[in-house]
Amino acid sequence: MPDPTSQDVVVQDGDPSIAFAPPGDWIPLTNDQEYSGGTLRISWNESATISFSFVGTSLGPPLRPFSGDSGTTQL
Repeated sequence: MPDPTSQDVVVQDGDPSIAFAPPGDWIPLTNDQEYSGGTLRISWNESATISFSFVGTSLGPPLRPFSGDSGTTQL
């Protein structure tokens, strides 16, 4: 991940402003060397969703399915 600029806001997956649904279907993974903030969450439930509201012009770096698995990112 590129270093944030002074205009960027970095929100980690543990931030309470992010809603994971259903909560029990999201598995936290930990790896300080690989994941920004040391964690990420993954779900194998095709109906699982993440909600995050913000005012701005973009999200980044590009969001994508984990390791080539099928999935979508809708903005």
